[in-house]
Amino acid sequence: MKDRLDRLKEYRTNGVITEDEYERKKADIIDNYEI
Repeated sequence: MKDRLDRLKEYRTNGVITEDEYERKKADIIDNYEI
């Protein structure tokens, strides 16, 4: 899970995704991980 979150942070930092997309994808990853 940490790898996916780190990759998301890189995307956000590089402007690949917006802040909103980052938050939504981060929530999805965390939700899926908890199941």
